[in-house]
Amino acid sequence: MIVYIVVGNTGEYDDRYAWNAKAFSSKEKADSLCEALNVLVKDSKGLDWDERDKLMESIQQSLDPMCSIDYTGTYYNIEQLEVEDE
Repeated sequence: MIVYIVVGNTGEYDDRYAWNAKAFSSKEKADSLCEALNVLVKDSKGLDWDERDKLMESIQQSLDPMCSIDYTGTYYNIEQLEVEDE
């Protein structure tokens, strides 16, 4: 079975940070969440500290509890992982 993991990313170079937001057995559900999150964070790079904090808190409460936004912006992508039964 394949699971689809929505992964958040922020930072650059050695200060890059990535986290697993959610995993789905449905690629369509993963695509939908990834797209929704990317729409929300698409302009995060130009926000001041207060605006970034408000946006981050909103996303943490609704879609991604681990969301992180810094001055470099944030983006989400999907990774696949095969799960084997024992």
